[in-house]
Amino acid sequence: MLLNGKEIKFFYSIWAHCEIGDWIIANQKASNFRGIMQKALIMNEAAIKAGMGGEKLTPEDFEDLPGSAFFEIKAEIDRQEQEDCKISVETKKTGKKTVKP
Repeated sequence: MLLNGKEIKFFYSIWAHCEIGDWIIANQKASNFRGIMQKALIMNEAAIKAGMGGEKLTPEDFEDLPGSAFFEIKAEIDRQEQEDCKISVETKKTGKKTVKP
């Protein structure tokens, strides 16, 4: 995602999951909107930690953005979270047929 001329990447790692949970517990009176912005900061840091590249997102990067950017950021972190939490199952074909009783 391009934000303020910076290439920003997000990653929903186990570390990010724990950091987000801890932030929510420590900031129970914060607004949902502030929580989403914090989630973006954490997921960006997780991407950098994982060596995915991109630039570091800072709280100041949000200050002069139009309100519409909030929904773009939220959509991007939601999409990335779904991708990183996707479960895939590999099956092995045995060649045996099952018979229903």
